[in-house]
Amino acid sequence: MKNNVLSLLLAGLFIASLSFTSCKKEEEEEVEPISGRTVNYTVLVVSGTGSSTKNVQGLESAKVTISVNGETKSVTTGTSGQATFQDLVSGVAAVTVEAENHTTLNYLVDLYPNLTGTSSTDTLQYDATWMRNASTLVTLFPISGEGTATIKGSVTAPLDLSDTDDEYAPSGTKLTATITTNLANFNDHTGDGKVFDFVYEGISTNTTVDATGKYTLTVPAIGDGLQITIQGDDFESAWTNFGGTAEDPDIFSVNTSTVTVVSGTTTYLDLSYF
Repeated sequence: MKNNVLSLLLAGLFIASLSFTSCKKEEEEEVEPISGRTVNYTVLVVSGTGSSTKNVQGLESAKVTISVNGETKSVTTGTSGQATFQDLVSGVAAVTVEAENHTTLNYLVDLYPNLTGTSSTDTLQYDATWMRNASTLVTLFPISGEGTATIKGSVTAPLDLSDTDDEYAPSGTKLTATITTNLANFNDHTGDGKVFDFVYEGISTNTTVDATGKYTLTVPAIGDGLQITIQGDDFESAWTNFGGTAEDPDIFSVNTSTVTVVSGTTTYLDLSYF
């Protein structure tokens, strides 16, 4: 009788052990990366100091940060300008690319596999023997030093109509220069997935009119030219009419002006308030 009871206990323990081992194996399989559902993703960072065609010179020491499925990783580029992320789980990733003295780029990249079939029967390309790869070329634009351009000129306003010449705008009047070229054209993606929602930081530069009515702006540029739009803040000032009589303060505005700037050059642009 004792032998029968002991046999039953041992059999129960053996079955429980098999059940535990099976559950553990299933858990391990659930968290193990699945080939075809992971991707090696490379970001090639270049500096927009050349032309509108893709610059092949990599940008060293750029920091690339990627966040996907709740995980964030950062890689600093070497001399090749490349940052590679191994075995990323497929999904939509948020990427930030930044470098000293350059604009910062934020974008989203869809790292899901490409689809096959018709619109009604699309299936994900998961293959147990296939590791997917994707890469994105991104361009950062210098905001100081090599690769920039200069815009300078005078800023006038009709503050005394009894005088044939316009007066200078008040010292401290703020001017803003912004890149208006479509910068998404300077980025490219190959392999699985796609990139969307490019957002640049640092594409606007500010300055103020000095005491002599002059201004100078340093702006990003490329060899083939970038389009820059300049805006000036409104200001309030007293003014003098044609008869020489002082009038109450009024609001003065300036129209936006657009110029194309080339790396290493100076563009002269005078602005007139009204």
